[in-house]
Amino acid sequence: MRSEAAARRQRSNIFMRQFEALAIIVSVGIGLYFILFREQLVPAHFQFDSNKIQEGAQGRVYDDYTFDTVSSIYRFLGLADSPDLAGILGYGLFVITLLVAMRRTKGTPTLYRILVVSIAAVLAGIYLGGFSKDAFVLLIVLAVLIAGGSRAWDVLVIAIMVWYGVNFRQYWLLIAVGYVAFRIVQRRPLRARWLLIWLAVGIVIISVGFWFVLDIAPDTYRTRVNEVRLDVASSTMIQPFVDGVQPLAGIVNNLLTALVLLFPLPLVFIGEIYYVAIAALLLVVWGGFLVSASRFGRNQRLVDAGNVVTVRAISLVLAFVMVQSLFEPDYGSALRHLIPLLPLMIAVGTVRFASSGTAESQASQSPTITGVRS
Repeated sequence: MRSEAAARRQRSNIFMRQFEALAIIVSVGIGLYFILFREQLVPAHFQFDSNKIQEGAQGRVYDDYTFDTVSSIYRFLGLADSPDLAGILGYGLFVITLLVAMRRTKGTPTLYRILVVSIAAVLAGIYLGGFSKDAFVLLIVLAVLIAGGSRAWDVLVIAIMVWYGVNFRQYWLLIAVGYVAFRIVQRRPLRARWLLIWLAVGIVIISVGFWFVLDIAPDTYRTRVNEVRLDVASSTMIQPFVDGVQPLAGIVNNLLTALVLLFPLPLVFIGEIYYVAIAALLLVVWGGFLVSASRFGRNQRLVDAGNVVTVRAISLVLAFVMVQSLFEPDYGSALRHLIPLLPLMIAVGTVRFASSGTAESQASQSPTITGVRS
C-alpha cells in the first residue's frame, strides 16, 4: 500500500512539474506576443514612459536627469531604434529572475504557484515590454535571490539600491534605509501582524520626517504628481482619503495608501474587468506572501536556521511598500512598479513551511527558500 501511494505521489509530482513547465512556456509566449504587438495591444497611456525614454535615447534631452540616465543606457546598448529588442531584453531579465526565484522554492509545484507565476509572466510582458526604468530593479531582485549568507552580500544589495536611487528614482534611497531597518527588526521572529505594525511605524516616521525636516505635508509628493498628470484616468489615481490638519491628515493618508496597496479593493469599484482581475491577483499574491512570512516568523529556530534569502526578500518588499505609500500616485503605476518584485513575493509566498512538530524537525524539513543559510 505504501509503495502504491508513493508511486501515485511520484506520478502526481511529475504531472505537476510538466504542467507548470507548459504553463510557463505558454505564459512567456503570451508575454512576448504583447511585446511584439505592443502598439496594437497595449493602451497608449501604458507606453508614456517607454516612449519618453526612447525619445531620450534618440537624442532628446530632458530636464529630468533620471530619464537622461536610463535613455543613455539604452543608447549605449544600441537599442534607441529597437523598441522590440529593448522590451525583450527587459522581459528576458524578468523571466530569468522568475526562474531563479522558482528554483529557490522547495516542494512540488502547486496550482497556486502555477497560477501566480503564469500571470506574472504575462503582466511583465505588458509592463516591462518596452523601454523601462523598472526593468533595472530586477538587478536588485536578482542580487537578493543569488546572494550568499555573509553580510557582504547585504552591502552589495544595498549598494545596488543606492546606485538605482541616485540614477533612476531617488526614493529608492529611502527604500535602502527601510531595507536595513527591516533586516534589523527581523533578527527576531515576527509574524505578519508585527511586520505590518513595523510597516506602519516606518510610514509614520518617514511622514513625520517630511513634515519637520522638509517642511512639507507627508502626502505632498503623491498629490503634487496627480495635480499635473494627464497620462492616467482619474479613476485610477490614489486620491487623498481624508482632509484636515497637517501632518496628521498626511500621515493617515499614507497609512491608508499602504493599506490599499496591500489590499487593492478600490480597484474592484472602478468597474472594469481588467482592474477587477488585477485586484484579485494582488490579493492572492499579497495573501500568500503575508501568510508565508508569518509562518516563517513563528519560531526563532526557523529564523536562525532559515534561509537568509527569505529575510532579505521580506525586508525589501516591505521597505518598498513603506516608501511607495508616500509616493505612489495611482494604481496603474503601483502595479507597474511592483512587477519587478513579483519574483521575490512569489518565492516567499509559495514556499512550504513545516506547521507542526518540534523546532528541530521544523528547521530540518523546509523552513524557507532553498539555498544559502544564514
